[in-house]
Amino acid sequence: MSAEDTVVAQATPHGLGSISVVRLSGKNSLKIARRITKEKRGFVDRVATLRSVLLSKKKEIDRSVFLYFKKPNSYTGEDVVEISCHGNPFIVESIITLCCKNGARIVEPGEFTKRAFMNRKLDLVQAEAVGDLISARSKDAAIHQNKNLSGFVSAEITNIKNSVMKNLSSIEFELDISESDKNLSQNVNNYRKDIKNNILKIRSILSSYEMGLAYTSGVRVALLGKPNVGKSTLMNQILKKERSITSKVSGTTRDTVSSELVVSGVPVTIIDTAGIVESKNPIEKEGVLRTKKEIDKADIVLSLSAPNIEEVSIGGLKKTISVYNKIDSLKEKPKLKNVFYISALKGEGVKELMNQLEKIIVHKNPSTNSTINNLRQYESLLKSSKSLSRAGALLNEKPLFEFELVSFELRSAIDHLEVFLGKITSEDLLDRVFSGFCVGK
Repeated sequence: MSAEDTVVAQATPHGLGSISVVRLSGKNSLKIARRITKEKRGFVDRVATLRSVLLSKKKEIDRSVFLYFKKPNSYTGEDVVEISCHGNPFIVESIITLCCKNGARIVEPGEFTKRAFMNRKLDLVQAEAVGDLISARSKDAAIHQNKNLSGFVSAEITNIKNSVMKNLSSIEFELDISESDKNLSQNVNNYRKDIKNNILKIRSILSSYEMGLAYTSGVRVALLGKPNVGKSTLMNQILKKERSITSKVSGTTRDTVSSELVVSGVPVTIIDTAGIVESKNPIEKEGVLRTKKEIDKADIVLSLSAPNIEEVSIGGLKKTISVYNKIDSLKEKPKLKNVFYISALKGEGVKELMNQLEKIIVHKNPSTNSTINNLRQYESLLKSSKSLSRAGALLNEKPLFEFELVSFELRSAIDHLEVFLGKITSEDLLDRVFSGFCVGK
């Protein structure tokens, strides 16, 4: 793969549609576009042109709209031609094949966005937001990712980096002109104040990680309990539709059933699991095995019990809500601690249960409008915060500290912030970031 190559791919979803878009990007985009139309006429920047796409001199496959974006004012920062054709897969494939015969190659997954990053049209946080925006599973998740794509969090981190660089420059200037560290102490209070403020800003952004991850990856909620405890009925009640089959017959659910909903803007997957039961029946044993796997993957567990049906203990550190079902069959509720009493059949107590579920999902509202949503971003900021904390600790040392050590920690903090922004990268890192993208992006 070479950045010098001209690449091509379908930029719209695959399958039948009224219109599909084929994107060319690279130095030969215009040349290839002219060749597949058999015309010598050029294209005007940002002016749509209707042209025939020809398999041969007399064999037309489609009449398509060609739109040229002159570098650097394009998505990738290169010459780009977008071909809007009729959305028949055969037509799309024919246009892509023609482009390849005339010097293009099929784009790698995420390569369009990677080229945008390499050409400084996007920083790494913005590039990551592109993929997350495409796959967003709720309106709030899309809004969050669009904010990151617009550069909101990048601007805040850049401001922090510039503040640290200002302190570093001042310290290193004083080190160059001072004969003794004693002469450097007059600005210490200002350095301490700036470092403390920047630590607080970074920690505020770090606090958004859990919520950002929830927006991006969603939250998995598993219903757990013995057979006939009412898991499927509760799931149907939560979803306000019959998603799971219910019956008075024990063991009706023998496989996991999942469905999605949105809770406070967060995509939530509800999983109805098979009842936990000891059995020699191979189907039931497989159902229990799948249930245990779902519990392992779940972020939150709704653990159900009912009259004459005990709660299943899972142990560990899973966030668990204990739910006592079928209260409509009782004259008096049992006196249990930290339990939500419901009737899944009649809907009693389900609203209160969902309110508690919502509190757990959004239990940490970040104190910032900037939100991070992947481990790479989190670790970069965490390392930067630790470096700043060490610098701050050195400034508080008595007797007099070594300014060279302060300078080292500030440099380290800046490096980690630049890793966050993608100013410092490795090819392996970029491959990991962009490999998860779809081919057309």
